[in-house]
Amino acid sequence: MEGSLRAPVTSRDASYIQCLPRFSAKRCLCVPNEAIETTNIKLQSDLTYEEKPIQVLEDMERVTQSKVIKFYKVVWNNHGEQDAMWEREDYLREVYLAFYEKW
Repeated sequence: MEGSLRAPVTSRDASYIQCLPRFSAKRCLCVPNEAIETTNIKLQSDLTYEEKPIQVLEDMERVTQSKVIKFYKVVWNNHGEQDAMWEREDYLREVYLAFYEKW
């Protein structure tokens, strides 16, 4: 199989992938030496974390032929304002009822 990587993966290779000499530099995948700060993120045992809405920045209505759908631009707890996402009102009301009732 051409282009496949057959070297065994060890625990030392888990944090980064080294370029193997038999592959050209164009085919190698090298992970940069940057690290992402994970302060204030509470990881669960399966390495997931819970997102909660913390602020509404904007609202918008979309009008179709038969109904009006409300959207809210929501800031989530582990992200900044630049990462705010548009969410439907019915989704926020159903999943995050306590947050929806606050505003």
